[in-house]
Parts: sequence; C-alpha cells; structure tokens
Amino acid sequence: MGDTVHVTTKTGLKLDVDDAAAQDDELLAAALAVHAGDALGLPRLLRLLLTDKARAALYDHVRRAGRVAYDALVDETVDIMGQLPGKKKVIALAGMLAADEDALVCDLAETYRILDWRALPVRTAATLAVGLSEDSRIKMRLTGAKAPSSTLLTAAMIDRLSVLCWGQTKDAQHGRNRPKMMLDMLQADAPAKKTDGTTAYASAAEFEAARQRILKGGGDRGD
Repeated sequence: MGDTVHVTTKTGLKLDVDDAAAQDDELLAAALAVHAGDALGLPRLLRLLLTDKARAALYDHVRRAGRVAYDALVDETVDIMGQLPGKKKVIALAGMLAADEDALVCDLAETYRILDWRALPVRTAATLAVGLSEDSRIKMRLTGAKAPSSTLLTAAMIDRLSVLCWGQTKDAQHGRNRPKMMLDMLQADAPAKKTDGTTAYASAAEFEAARQRILKGGGDRGD
C-alpha cells in the first residue's frame, strides 16, 4: 500500500485513492490504449487505479439517465490522475508517446544521451520526459508551437529593428514597402502543398487493387 490521496474532482466527486495501486508499466500500457482508442483501455486503467468501491462511486457520479457517459468518465479519470503525485508524470509520458514517439525519442537522445527509454524504469523515463525544455520537439508538438521561443524572440527583435529603420525612409512617409514581419511568417500555417495528380499507394496490394479497378473501368486513370 502506498500513500492514500484524498481526491476531489472539479465536479465534486470525492475519492480516496492509493497512489501506489498500480505498477507504472501497467498504468502506462493502459493509458496508451486509451490514447489509441481501445474501448477496453479506460476500464482497464480504472481497474488498475481504483478499488471496486471507488470505481463504482465514479461510475455512479457520471451516470446520466442510466448510462455512463464515456466523455465524462474520461474527464473525471484525467482529473483524478492529475492529483496523484506518483501517477501524474506517467500519464504525461503516455500523452507524449501517443502524440509523437519519434519526437520524444529524439529529445531524450539529444538532451540526456538516452537511446532506449524503454530500458529505464517507467517513472524515471516519465520524470526525464516531463523535465524536457519547453523548446523540445515533443513539448512544441503538444503545445502547437511553430518555432522555439528563442527563435520567436529573435524574430520579434529583428521585426522591431526593421520597422524602426523603415520608419526613417520615404517609403514609410507614403505607407509603402513596409517590411514583412518574420514573426508572422514563422507562426503562419504552412501553405498546402500542390500535387501533380500523381497517386501514391501504401503497398503493392493496394496498387494492384487500384490497377484492377482501372482495367475494369471503375477507377480514376488520372487523365
């Protein structure tokens, strides 16, 4: 048994949860299943995390018109786990892995020289992942940042300087040729790529199926 944590969710549900109720690797696997859309992932996660009594209380709390609302159940579970010191980082690791495992692997290798995070205890890997800088690939991926903060700050400084210099010119007096803002360009969404009409296939079987449709007159020849 670990430390008992008294949890109160935003919607008023009160539970006593054992912070050491589940093994970290089991919890991580269950959380990844939830992220992957596995219908059994959430029930498995709750069985690992809560006692039968606490789980029943949670289900009753989110039950509406005799049905357990899945979205509400997810929200309550996230709220509960966010209040468990020993589990919060493991869940954060699961979120990073689900978002972009390749980015996380690159960040761990670059920052800590760790090439195989799976060789570490889950909680150690989670602590290191959470400790990555805000400019790391995975954290930028999670926040939707388009560039590192240092790059954005530099771009803002250059923009200020270019506007000041432009303000001393005749163009500025006539409101023309205003310099383009680097910060805007860095934060803008990438333009959609134009295609030449070429169709790509993920496998030889997919290509052959498309080929047969074309031969039978049921597919797009691309002309």
